[in-house]
Order: sequence, then structure tokens, then C-alpha cells
Amino acid sequence: MWYDKRNIAADRRLAFLPIGRALIRETAERMMELLHIADGVPLAGMLQHFTNGMHFKDLQTRLAGEERWLEKYTEKNEPGYDDTRWDGSIINDQDAYPKTKGSFGITGSIADNGCGAIAINNVNALLDQRLPGKKRRFDETLYDIVKDSAANTNLGGVLGMDPTYVPDYYRARGCEVQFYSDAGKVPKNHDAYVLLFFYRNGKSTLQAHYVAAKFDPIKQKYNLYNNSSVDNVSSFETAVLAQEEKKKNENTVVVKTLVWGIDAPKE
Repeated sequence: MWYDKRNIAADRRLAFLPIGRALIRETAERMMELLHIADGVPLAGMLQHFTNGMHFKDLQTRLAGEERWLEKYTEKNEPGYDDTRWDGSIINDQDAYPKTKGSFGITGSIADNGCGAIAINNVNALLDQRLPGKKRRFDETLYDIVKDSAANTNLGGVLGMDPTYVPDYYRARGCEVQFYSDAGKVPKNHDAYVLLFFYRNGKSTLQAHYVAAKFDPIKQKYNLYNNSSVDNVSSFETAVLAQEEKKKNENTVVVKTLVWGIDAPKE
């Protein structure tokens, strides 16, 4: 496997000039910077080495598949398409995204089940330039998850993102990740947080929601992003979050809170 100078496994989503420049995305551009090809194309063995054994046609198929997915599920070709909703900025309006089944995993939708992807997008935005590489767009972050729905989502996406994706995603980018099953022991000094809380609305079945968070030293509170009911909390403790949620909706009962503290790579 090829490794970069940080000893992090390189992104395998590569492309070379003969595939067509329309299919070359940011990861391919990064590779092209490392492999200055003066003329022609690499020998088959060299190409195979730098793509971890993937065949040339497989690369073309994967990239073309991504383009088709983006066009279909981000409503890219629909009237009123707004690219700023996909550019990697902070998202607080999950309900405004596509409700199309299949837009998050095989059976889920972004609006109903994509809170995990939005939480990762928001942490990326909070960490901003402290993350290595170019800024990740939300549509790219989303596709990274759904391209392997079986591994990265629960029940094809209808039960949201698999929790193991959070530490895997950030450790692959050189971040330090600390998991807290006891949310009351979370320190305030992490660069950003992903919070997963389980709750019920009245007699409903158990539900779960991911949010991104960042500690505000002035307010001495954690700001929560893409959480429709509560904007900030003094602690991630289940009892504290439950109390705040209940102020907004008396039928909501928070039963458990899990937290990942995320720190950007040290320079």
C-alpha cells in the first residue's frame, strides 16, 4: 500500500489523464501533483502499484459512478440547485436536503437518516484548514460514506451511519480521536466533537441523532450544530441534554449520550 509523508494510507480514488478530465476530482489532482507525468501514461505495473491493484477500467467505473450519484441525489441538474448547500459549509437544516430514498445508503435518505454525514461535514468545517488536504465538500463526504453502504451505514442507511465510521474517518486523516461512553467525563479542550444521543419521543421506538459540537470559551457552553431543538449545552451529560431537550419538547426523553473528541493533526 502506498503511504504519504504522514504515513497515512493514501486515498485510492485516483484518476489519470486518459480517463477524461471531467472525471478527475480533487483526490486525483492530489495524486497528479505527486506523480508528474511528462508524457504518455505510466506503465501498467506502475499504475497498478499506485492504485493498490485496481485496474484502469475499475477506476473509470468508480469515478463515473460517483458522477452519476452526485447528479441523481444532490439534484444537481434540477432547477434551483444551490451549490452552496454542498460546498462543505456548516449545515443546520437537514430537513432541507433530499428525501429521496437511496440518497443515503440503499434505503435511507439524507433528510431522514443523514445526520451522521452532516455531523462529519460540520466537524470538517469547524476544523477547516487544520485538516490535511483540500477542503471537503459535503457531497464528497456523503459519497465517501454511501459508496460502501454495507460497511458504513446501518440497515442500508435507514438506521443512519455506523458509529465506527467516526473514528475511522478522522484517524485516517491524522486526527486524534477519543471516545467517551461516559459523556460526563468529556473535557472541554478538544478541537471539535461528534455527539450521538439516543432518545424517544413519547412512546416511539428508540431513535438516535448525530450532531457536531465545539466548546465556546466565552459562553462556557458547547455549541451544537444541526440540532433543531437545542443550540448549546453546558455539558454533554445525558441528564443535562435530557433536561434541555425536554424544555423544547416535553415528550422527548434522552436515554444515552456518546461522544467522540476530535483533535486536528499537530503541525
